[in-house]
Amino acid sequence: MLNVVFSDSALGSLTGAQSCREGGVIGGATSVILLREDGSPGTPEELERAVREYEERERRAWEKEVPMDGSPGDSYGFSLGLSQGAIPQGADIWEDLRQVLERRFSIYPDGGEVMEELISRGKETTDTLLRRIEGGEAARVWYSDDPEERSGLCWFMSLLTRLPSHGEVWLVKLPGWEIGEEPGTLVRHDSGWGEIEPARWGRYLSLGEQAEEILCRALAREWEETQEAPLRAVINGRLRGVREDFYDPWILETLTKAPEEFLQARLIGEILGRHRLGISDAWVALRMEEMIRQGMLEPTSQPPEDGPVYHRWLRKRERP
Repeated sequence: MLNVVFSDSALGSLTGAQSCREGGVIGGATSVILLREDGSPGTPEELERAVREYEERERRAWEKEVPMDGSPGDSYGFSLGLSQGAIPQGADIWEDLRQVLERRFSIYPDGGEVMEELISRGKETTDTLLRRIEGGEAARVWYSDDPEERSGLCWFMSLLTRLPSHGEVWLVKLPGWEIGEEPGTLVRHDSGWGEIEPARWGRYLSLGEQAEEILCRALAREWEETQEAPLRAVINGRLRGVREDFYDPWILETLTKAPEEFLQARLIGEILGRHRLGISDAWVALRMEEMIRQGMLEPTSQPPEDGPVYHRWLRKRERP
């Protein structure tokens, strides 16, 4: 069974789950930062004890979970920012994605290199995965109502439906919420599969459902109907094309409560953390660039050469 996810963090967590078997822990180095109440660092002995306790907690967590099936070599991930940017129908999707990603990564000092790596890896992953599925292998697609994962699902279905034939397709949707392990607690899943710990992937295997061809085609149509929109969002359970300023009300709400002069990075973190919109820091930064062009905001400092553009101070010029 092939596995398909739509973020690097989800792929890392999934392959970590597949690398471990019942009763074990993921291999690799464990890093612990230990500070006392007065802010002083812990002693080497205290650090060693903290690492042992952490690894023991991890081991106990794995022991009570359902083991994840499959091999890391059969898992594929896409991280293409498919919820953002107009992608015309009938054109070279990779060239259009390059233009979309160029804008998104323009706020980072090394954005060009990252973009080219994503495009190159995306092409290679797509070719390999489609070849295996066309050859009859079954695929399990992990998705949620996170805009990026739902856009990825619909885009991927549009690729599958163009194949002369393909193997079985299974879908696993991340629940929006779950009862927590501690009494009286509730866990909400707002950020897709990337937030799921490796030990927990196996518990969701039972949620998988085989997708009939009619469903695959319906999801493909959602992509075709929205791919030329500047932005895609999940509304009432469907992928919808929306305007670029769709998320502006949440940005403006947070701006209204901010002081007259503020650190942009801190405000972006507050927006993403409080509202859990399923969008990237880059998109919020780009919308704030538009607000600067409109005269609502103005920079009062310059970002460092090796940092993203939003590592600076801004001042309000007009009330949001």
